[in-house]
Amino acid sequence: MKLRWMRPALDELRRYAEEIAASSPRAAVEVIDRLIDAAESLRDLEEKGRPIGDGLSELRIPGSRLALIYRLNASVDRLEILRIVQAEEAWVR
Repeated sequence: MKLRWMRPALDELRRYAEEIAASSPRAAVEVIDRLIDAAESLRDLEEKGRPIGDGLSELRIPGSRLALIYRLNASVDRLEILRIVQAEEAWVR
């Protein structure tokens, strides 16, 4: 299955990397690697996250306060990473 990072998710990935790197470049690399690895793991097991409605799912990232919001776009056999949010924050479409 193809994996696609949508523009808002890429922008958030960059923003979190910059914010974390300001305090610890090493921590930024670790968190970003965890986010990318988590997204990649969804290719084979898209049900790994929990459904949150409207065809969306959330996958919380261990060791961080972040979660990936994603959907399966079956018409093009693609998993789309839509957003990266703080796990305690509600996602609004």
